[in-house]
Amino acid sequence: MESVSGLIDKSPLDLPSWFKLYYLMEEDNSEIFISGNNNERFYKESLKFLLSSYLPNTIIVSEDPYDENFYLPIMEERLNDKKSKIYICENYVCDLPIDNMKDLNEKIDNIKGAYKSK
Repeated sequence: MESVSGLIDKSPLDLPSWFKLYYLMEEDNSEIFISGNNNERFYKESLKFLLSSYLPNTIIVSEDPYDENFYLPIMEERLNDKKSKIYICENYVCDLPIDNMKDLNEKIDNIKGAYKSK
């Protein structure tokens, strides 16, 4: 922020953008990985629920059935789940897997800044 302070004086209309960048850099980030069979009911329900929620600073990841080379570190030892599970991770540490909508709903309530549509 110190390095851009001179720019803020010259272009005050850009201040909201700089504030947003600062906020994103300072806020905790979370990652959500959905494992398992993408044809399962829980997989589909949880994906729909997550995508209909406002989850700032959150990345949602799943396997790509069309690209078997697609891999991210969050997938480590989670690609062979037979049953669909949701892993919610913060600061490179994942909570226990979630396998039902009730627990997923409660966990999303605890993510900072989350907003779920009714």
